Amino acid sequence: ANFIPRLTGPRQRYAQCPVKAVILKYDTFVSPEYITEAMPKWVEKFEYVELNANHWAILSEPEKIATHIREFIKAQA
Repeated sequence: ANFIPRLTGPRQRYAQCPVKAVILKYDTFVSPEYITEAMPKWVEKFEYVELNANHWAILSEPEKIATHIREFIKAQA
C-alpha cells in the first residue's frame, strides 16, 4: 500500500549514475514494461537485459544475475 502513491505520482528524482536493470520476463510483481518505459525518464544512461526468469531469479539463477552485474561494473571502469 505504501508504494502505490509513489507509482502513480513519483517525485522527480534523477539518477546521476549509469543504471542497468535485470528484467525478469516472468516477474509477476514487477512489470517488465514498467521498467523499460518508465526508467529512461529518470535515468540519463539506462540499459537493461532481459532474462527468462521469474521474481525469484536471484535464488534460482544467481550466477546469471551476478554475471550481468559484474559485466556492467567492468564496463563503467
